[in-house]
Amino acid sequence: MRVGAIAFYDWEHTFFATLTQMNLTKDSFLLNDNDFYSKYSVHKQAPLLMLLTHNQCWGYVAKKVNKRNGTTAWIVVNELDNFKQIQEDDIYFTLNLDDYTFQNWDELSSVHALYRSKGNHLIRKNPSDANRKNCVKGEFKVFKNSKLLHQVVECTNTHYGKKHPYNAQWDDNKFSPYYPTSSDFQKFYKNMTNPLSYDPQVKKTLHAIPFLRTNIKPIKLSVFIKPKEPVPTPKMFFNFPQGITMII
Repeated sequence: MRVGAIAFYDWEHTFFATLTQMNLTKDSFLLNDNDFYSKYSVHKQAPLLMLLTHNQCWGYVAKKVNKRNGTTAWIVVNELDNFKQIQEDDIYFTLNLDDYTFQNWDELSSVHALYRSKGNHLIRKNPSDANRKNCVKGEFKVFKNSKLLHQVVECTNTHYGKKHPYNAQWDDNKFSPYYPTSSDFQKFYKNMTNPLSYDPQVKKTLHAIPFLRTNIKPIKLSVFIKPKEPVPTPKMFFNFPQGITMII
């Protein structure tokens, strides 16, 4: 399970009651898209997105916790946009968030911190439709000066419409976007298979999308299937105190 996934951990009876009403089971979602449509006459994304309407059931996965007693727990963002620690055994269903849209993002003061005003307010802005569509999504982070889960994104030709109240409140002249250095750029792409080269002539900025229920709109989901744990291979030992007889 990866950070940013959607973990169902509470109100299990509501979850299964919803599946029953739709004549589905958890195993139904193991079918590929074509087979699912052939059997149920509905696209698989529809019931998956329907499950998200039960806000109290799930949370965005923010961090893995290896506990001292040997068990695993996860920090999730609950329906109140607060962090909550849950045991892995309490998670009964998990979805990968394959794609989503969003409304606003927060500005950065560096790759390690969110930009805050003198009154300690986050600098939240509303980017253009083109910026939202073309930005490159990077790593998930919980910044030290924040209690939110964010996903860092890179944008080219950042533009803010002056009519939106967020953009009017945090004027670019005082609260400009963060322009990464070559070192920041390498860190941003460190987990990508084909990292892009740094071009100082292209004006790129980094921002952080807050994972709030009012800000994130999932549009493509898939079921997370937990990998099977390897079965230990039994080892056999033979003792030949007299040695092994060889016939030549």
